[in-house]
Amino acid sequence: MSLLYLSLSFRATTSRLFDLDPRLRLALGFGPLLLSLLGASFSLTAASLLLALGLAAIAGCARRLVRAQRYMALLALLLSGLSYVSGMELTPAIGQGLRLLAFFSSSSLTLMLVAPEEIEPLLAQARLPQGFILAFMGALRLAPQLALEYQNIVDAQRARGVEHGARSPVARLRALALVLVPLTALALRTALDLAQALEVRGYGAAKMSRPPPSFRWSRRESLILLAYLLGLAALLLLLPVKALS
Repeated sequence: MSLLYLSLSFRATTSRLFDLDPRLRLALGFGPLLLSLLGASFSLTAASLLLALGLAAIAGCARRLVRAQRYMALLALLLSGLSYVSGMELTPAIGQGLRLLAFFSSSSLTLMLVAPEEIEPLLAQARLPQGFILAFMGALRLAPQLALEYQNIVDAQRARGVEHGARSPVARLRALALVLVPLTALALRTALDLAQALEVRGYGAAKMSRPPPSFRWSRRESLILLAYLLGLAALLLLLPVKALS
């Protein structure tokens, strides 16, 4: 099975972290994402990556996150190279790539901590529009499927002589470009099939009602969330937010 698929899918471990309320696990996953979005400095980006790895280690999925980062690092390197070629200085260009890596790492961590079946009732409880929930959950479930399709494309291209395991980063980027076109076509085809299936089933003709989620928030969750938010606030206050020029 594709390592990228295992890195983007939810698998509960024996860690006590998965005994916590899904809303708290979702908030924990959003912490590194918040740091990567609010700050552009190297220190805050590094803090986002370290926090994501630390949470993954507590959850018992650090190895899976590191495997996912191997694929994300190629895209981050591509972004840094394109930024530098377009006229950006070297230091800010590297920072752009690191921010992309931190963003993808925190997003993958969230997928590892919370199951899609737990996220959907949370969105419904927040009274978000049904169309938004459907689109978000479709994209969430599409990510692991595209990871499997990615591995199938790579295997097919390897059988035809394309080298995907080269040590040179340039060669790997060239091989990655050969995968993006068929992978994009598969993603569009899957989205079209989903739209046609919804149309056939009469989506939108009647209002859907969902039972309320049975999650329980305890005092322990409140204390953990308070300490976590205080830690994030301290990082934002102590570390520089602006990027080095």
